[in-house]
Amino acid sequence: MHSAINCPNCGTPIDLDLTGLVQGHRFTCPGCSARIGIHHGSQPRVREAVTGMQALMQERRKGARQADTRTRVTTSMRARK
Repeated sequence: MHSAINCPNCGTPIDLDLTGLVQGHRFTCPGCSARIGIHHGSQPRVREAVTGMQALMQERRKGARQADTRTRVTTSMRARK
């Protein structure tokens, strides 16, 4: 899952992969070369948060697909009348 944060040193956006970040990868700011990472002690909490966020996003997409299906069925039923 890709995301971006602003560098705490210079404010330049840093593109990062949340999965890699949770696994301990570090990312370098293209503006000032600062290294961004998560302290190893925080990784379990961040991993849990990322997993929860991914589950919510999947549930939201699932709900949107179901709503779209209901809309199409209703529209086609109206067209038959």
